[in-house]
Amino acid sequence: MDKLQYASSSRPDFWKTVNDLLGTAPPSNAPLKTGNDVCCDNVSEPNLFNKHFASISSVPDEVLSKPLPPFNYITNLRIQPLTIEPFAVYRVLTGLNSRKSKGFDNLPNQLLKTYLTIDLLQYFRQFLKFSKK
Repeated sequence: MDKLQYASSSRPDFWKTVNDLLGTAPPSNAPLKTGNDVCCDNVSEPNLFNKHFASISSVPDEVLSKPLPPFNYITNLRIQPLTIEPFAVYRVLTGLNSRKSKGFDNLPNQLLKTYLTIDLLQYFRQFLKFSKK
C-alpha cells in the first residue's frame, strides 16, 4: 500500500503502479454452477445463460411457432452497398493506437500495424465483405 500512496499523481504513472502491484495476468472469471453442472469456459458459460433465460421465458410456445408478419417498408430509401477499398483499410489500420486494448477480433493493434501487408488488406476486405451478409 505504501507504493500506491507515493505513486505519482499523473494518471499513466498511477495505473503503471497499480499494474505493477497486481501483475499483468487477466482476472479469471469465477465458475458458474447450476445444480450439478459447473461451467468455467467460454463455450459452456454462454450456453448456461441461454438455457437459464429460455427456461424463465414467459412467451408461450404457440406464439414462438407462428411466422413473423410481413415487413412493410416506410420509405423507399435503402442503404447502398458498401465499397471497401484496400487503401481505406490501410489508412484505418495504420492509424490504430498501439497502446489501446484488443478489439472484438482479439488481435493487438501492434500486430496489425507490424504485419500490415497487401495480403492482410485483402483478408480484411474479404472479412468485411462477408460479414455484411
